[in-house]
Amino acid sequence: MPDAIPSNRQQHQYQFETTLAYGFPAFRDRLTITPALSLALSADSATYGLAFETLAEPV
Repeated sequence: MPDAIPSNRQQHQYQFETTLAYGFPAFRDRLTITPALSLALSADSATYGLAFETLAEPV
């Protein structure tokens, strides 16, 4: 007979998520360009992403 209440292990989905990003100086160090990669893994799926960010230094 199956349990009516799921065990603690069945209630939680274990997942691994990581992001890798690095800022590169540009335009005489007045701008920082940051590309980023992300990866998320779970038992039944995988998700990945690509991001891009710029940051301007105050003049």
